[in-house]
Order: sequence, then C-alpha cells, then structure tokens
Amino acid sequence: MALTDTAIRKTKPTEKPFKLADSSGLYLLIKPNGSKLWYMKYRIDGKEKKLAFGPYPDVSLFKARQLRDAARAKVREGVDPSADKKIAQQKKKNGHTFRQIAMNWHGEHKRWSAHYATTIQRRLEMYVFPDIGDSLIDQITTEMLLFTLRKVENKGFLEITARLKNYVTEIMRYAV
Repeated sequence: MALTDTAIRKTKPTEKPFKLADSSGLYLLIKPNGSKLWYMKYRIDGKEKKLAFGPYPDVSLFKARQLRDAARAKVREGVDPSADKKIAQQKKKNGHTFRQIAMNWHGEHKRWSAHYATTIQRRLEMYVFPDIGDSLIDQITTEMLLFTLRKVENKGFLEITARLKNYVTEIMRYAV
C-alpha cells in the first residue's frame, strides 16, 4: 500500500532500522536515531542497486516519488541512475565536460571567419552535444563517439559526419 505523509510522521523509530515501502521500489529507511531517509531499489544489468534521495522531511513524499519516477525512466532507457548521479557530482566538482572543452577549443580559433566559427558551433550543438556534451571528457568512450557519429551518418549526412569526426578528434587532442 502507498505511504501517506501522516503515516510517515506518526512512525516511530525502533531498536533496529526498518523500511516503510511505498511503491515501485521507493522506500523510507527509519533508523534507530530517528532519521528517515528515502531510497529507491532497482535492477540494472541483472544487479540490484539502491539510490538515495535524501532525508525526510527535506525531501517530501511527493518529491521522492518524482525522483523515483525520473530514475525509473532512466533505468528503462538502460541508464544507471546512480552512475548518472555520480557523474553529475563530478561535474560540479571539476566541471570538465566535453561541451566546456569544446567551447574553449572553439574560442581559441580567432582566425576563423565568423561564418565558419558559427557553422562549427551549430554542428556541434545539433549533432554532438545532445549525446556527449554533458559527459566528463575523461569518461567519453570510443563507443559513445561512434554512436554519435553513426546517428549523423545514418541520416545521410556523410560530409558532415566526416567534419564532425575531425572536430571531435581536435577537441579530444586539445583536452589532453
């Protein structure tokens, strides 16, 4: 049965930690010291994992359900939400995403004409950034790049694919 805010508030801690289940893997862990923490249990690649959402009441029941639904959508897409969360935390810490490095690389080319610079930036924004723009530069794999380029190639844009490959190669070299 789904949890209610009243039921959560009325629940008292016991000597041992216990779980109050909501639905679709969401539960509230109640510890002996009285703290209440939201978690979601899920399976990806045959392994059971859990994802922390934060303490109750800082994270309300409604917000926890929203976070659970977003995480479940990622799991359905084959993306591990806990790995996604770690990447987001690393981005905040060091901030070296492909997009940032690419924009630095782009800015260093002062001798490009305005039209050429705009064309390169537009191509990166249209074809590359949606797939790998927010990925940390040191976590981008060959498979990720190949997937991105193949999507463009499959649309029949062979010349743009070749140019994107050159841009990405230069950006990766620039990052080193």
